[in-house]
Amino acid sequence: MCDQMECTDGKEDGAHGAMVKNVLFERKSIKVKTDPTQADLLKRSVVAESINTIQFGWIKEHIAKKWEGPGAVECRDLGLFKCILTFESVEASDIALESTDLQSIFFEIRSQWGFTLTRSKRIWLEVVGVSVHLWLEDTFMKIGKLWGKPIMMDELTDYYLLYTCAIILIYYYEWEKIREWVILEDGKNKFKVYVKEFGREMYSAQVHLGICHEESLCREGSVG
Repeated sequence: MCDQMECTDGKEDGAHGAMVKNVLFERKSIKVKTDPTQADLLKRSVVAESINTIQFGWIKEHIAKKWEGPGAVECRDLGLFKCILTFESVEASDIALESTDLQSIFFEIRSQWGFTLTRSKRIWLEVVGVSVHLWLEDTFMKIGKLWGKPIMMDELTDYYLLYTCAIILIYYYEWEKIREWVILEDGKNKFKVYVKEFGREMYSAQVHLGICHEESLCREGSVG
């Protein structure tokens, strides 16, 4: 069975700037099971939050230096500003909550509470219609910032191997798919380009290999 809900709050739709009114959508409900392995992991975990974008290479290095408790610590991504720190025992996670050294790294460290989520995700944007004379990293980073935080361009775009379309990877915070026109201005002329979301990216081989523009994407498994 599906329930229908109508959104009429009239709030602005994030970076899109459009008014969300009278949007009719379906709400589906299913019953699911809890994974005992993940439940056990969460009991030994804390959520660490930062005011600034988390740089995982830096975070792992400093946790390894500052963690005074027993065992190793695993860092898992929860988006731009959050991560889960998992310890080898519940006792170790309790020590982490009181650790002044770990608190000096993060804005806040709190108990896991059994569940958590993040709305941020990594998606690919395809940009069609960009003039060759505007084919610069700065152009594509500015386009990406219209919807989120730019991460990287694919190799074909970055190395000027084609001009048919540009591919950008960004962090995105909304549920709606991106399908929009953008006007590029070079001071004299205006160019209309089309931007669309065409796929999600979660820990690709490129990111693991470090073919990126940010250290925060070049992340390994655990520290300690």
